[in-house]
Amino acid sequence: AVLALSIVTGIGLADNSSGKVRNDESEISTNKINQNNRNPYREAGELALNLLSEKRLPLYAFFLSLRERQGTHDDEEDERIAFRMHHDGEIDVRASYCILAPCKLLGLIDETAPTSSEKKINHAKGDTSSIISSNPLLAPSIAKHISACQTHEGGFGAEPHNEAHGGYTFCALASLRILNAVEQIDVDNLRGWLARRQMGYEGGFCGRTNKLVDGCYSFWQGGAMAVLDEWDRGATEMKGGGSEMIEGEREKKEEEYEEELDEEEEWERSEISFDEIMLQRYILLCAQDVNGGLRDKPSKPRDFYHTCYNLSGLSVAQHSSRLWLADDIANESGDDSCLNRIFGDVTVNIVGRTDPVLNIRVERVEVMLSQHF
Repeated sequence: AVLALSIVTGIGLADNSSGKVRNDESEISTNKINQNNRNPYREAGELALNLLSEKRLPLYAFFLSLRERQGTHDDEEDERIAFRMHHDGEIDVRASYCILAPCKLLGLIDETAPTSSEKKINHAKGDTSSIISSNPLLAPSIAKHISACQTHEGGFGAEPHNEAHGGYTFCALASLRILNAVEQIDVDNLRGWLARRQMGYEGGFCGRTNKLVDGCYSFWQGGAMAVLDEWDRGATEMKGGGSEMIEGEREKKEEEYEEELDEEEEWERSEISFDEIMLQRYILLCAQDVNGGLRDKPSKPRDFYHTCYNLSGLSVAQHSSRLWLADDIANESGDDSCLNRIFGDVTVNIVGRTDPVLNIRVERVEVMLSQHF
């Protein structure tokens, strides 16, 4: 619900936050905005933002009520904090992600609790162990529990000692990325496990060792690889953790890298750790139903779930290597060096760029993170 309302907020308030119409709006909407100097979706965006503002602190209280202490109860050093999916529900890393992701968008991941006075604590990227925080969501024991779910294979299970699984791996890694605590896990082992999940023949991903390809893992595994690569490159440093920086900061960071690296080094830096063309091929040629929608694999029926995560994986494959906008397609000079490798007709197959941690369009994330709740 928070992600959906964030999307509506991002669309409705897009012109206010950026000063321009986003390139994904229709020509009709663009004309209306130009004529009336008003986004036609502004009212819906404001309603969504007001609802989020109203429910923000009650949600925070509800999330905190789902905490569950793990580990040895009489040993503070062994204490780990997990979350339940709901009251009396199961405990696994999905709950951690489903709490931390909306909290990031609502400005609830901060060094001070929402009800406390504002007091910022500067800390190095990824160093959460030394933070003295009044916000329980930043307790080191939360990241400690998530890290404990990593298996000997390198991926993550739902709980400690469970089998590594693509969905749980994404939830665990994205949660650690939000908390700026990725360095607490065995990154090399995780990268190897993720790389081995891409099928050599089909090009798509499977969810577990010795399992078949499945279109939904285009995002669960491909998205996890994108999050890991992004963290590894250090291209996006957020205040208080997170996944995206505002467009101006991103462009400035890219310009700094361009000055320091030659063309060969830049390509090496921006390369994603899986075969993005093979993944796009699987999604577009095998997972796509001729009647619309997407599916697990050929012979399987289409459904909303696989449609969502196939498209999410397609966005990751097209946009995670390099940072570029769809306007670059129409580059008058014909220079496509700024583009990622796109399978097929770029003008037809291209989709919007999503935030790999939150899985909504980056411009919607930008609008939400600019709000002062």
